[in-house]
Amino acid sequence: MTVPRSRGYGNLSATFFAARKATRGAVLLIHPWLVWGRAYFHRRGRIEALRQAGYDVLTIDLPGLGDSGPAAGFFDRDIDDA
Repeated sequence: MTVPRSRGYGNLSATFFAARKATRGAVLLIHPWLVWGRAYFHRRGRIEALRQAGYDVLTIDLPGLGDSGPAAGFFDRDIDDA
């Protein structure tokens, strides 16, 4: 999925994972500045653990990684959009 950016060009690339049971809430996962981007959270079962615990999960790629648009300004603005 894509998340429109209110400031900057393009969109943020994102993936939504629904909880595996009754939803308790939602978690936004923002990756550290590593080449893996949002795939970072697939390592060691982080996403699956949250889903099993009843949380919906949204992961985004920060600008400049994955299919997200180019970096433009401060990343906090992109986090607000997510």
